[in-house]
Amino acid sequence: MENKLEFYTSKRRMFKLIFISAIIILIGFFCTQSDKIIFEVIGYLNFMIGVSAMIIGVYNLFDNSPQLILTDSGIEHKKITKNLIPWNAILNAEIRKERNNHIIILYQKGNVSLDKFKYIYRKTAKFQLKGNIIKLNIEQLEIDYPKLNGFINSRFNQKNKIATI
Repeated sequence: MENKLEFYTSKRRMFKLIFISAIIILIGFFCTQSDKIIFEVIGYLNFMIGVSAMIIGVYNLFDNSPQLILTDSGIEHKKITKNLIPWNAILNAEIRKERNNHIIILYQKGNVSLDKFKYIYRKTAKFQLKGNIIKLNIEQLEIDYPKLNGFINSRFNQKNKIATI
């Protein structure tokens, strides 16, 4: 039987996003009631940003599919990768906090191929795909860090044991 860990979107964070979106929509609505053009434009922009964030929050709130999947075969982040990144293509992995976000850093053998990643991630996070490093942001997920650390450590301890035999 294959070991498998699945992590899902944090419902608490999505409720926060929806609440903040509602506040932004209200600010936008009140700004549109102004006589000054600049406040009216700011109001419409706030309204559009708030509605967009609300749609994203509601979608993620009801999305019950796992977003981060770790198996004996590899690792997959549903919002970032197109398919599974096999463990045998990864030299090492670590969990780090960068810029107030928890990130899984994968050190891949050879250079990272951009076609493994979804289009938006590829275009917006090119700087995170330099050389042989892949950074997967896990801040929006409900993560059990001891389980995640244990699973990642077991993968690389097992790989090192096989390499030394």
